[in-house]
Amino acid sequence: MKGDNDKCDTNAQQIEINSFKKNFKRFKDRRIVLYGIGRCTATLVPAIGEFCIVGLMDRDAGNIGKYMYGIPIISEAEAEKTADIVIINTAETYWEIIYKRISGISIPVYYPNGENAAERVREGVRYQQNPYWQQNLGQLRQKITQYEVISFDIFDTIIILLMSANTTLAKRMG
Repeated sequence: MKGDNDKCDTNAQQIEINSFKKNFKRFKDRRIVLYGIGRCTATLVPAIGEFCIVGLMDRDAGNIGKYMYGIPIISEAEAEKTADIVIINTAETYWEIIYKRISGISIPVYYPNGENAAERVREGVRYQQNPYWQQNLGQLRQKITQYEVISFDIFDTIIILLMSANTTLAKRMG
């Protein structure tokens, strides 16, 4: 039923908004750049008018100078001049990749859960610390059978597959 799915999506988005407000209320008086121009930011921007969002960042340099959601997409150098912090506003899957991309920025970078990205890296928090990495194949199979639907990020799966097979995407796709 479409109505039920819409309600679930709305609830999940409200949780994201509430989480952002809770995790970053201490920065309401600071100039913030959000890294990410996708669905997470589209959900967040209209609901956080009390925050001072001065710009958006994206990996695609071709987007610099454009506007999304009424906010300019700016370069890393511009963010350093105009903002006090950057908040990576994407799915957790991308946090480390994005932080590596911008780790040289001279202002603090935070993840949506409120963690300072540099501190998390210093403490060695990595995806391998996810409890699923500690399980063997049999344990994972047992866990999977408990669910009707399993969802995963195809982008990361393709990248890992290609790296492990030492081949190119073109060869893999045929």
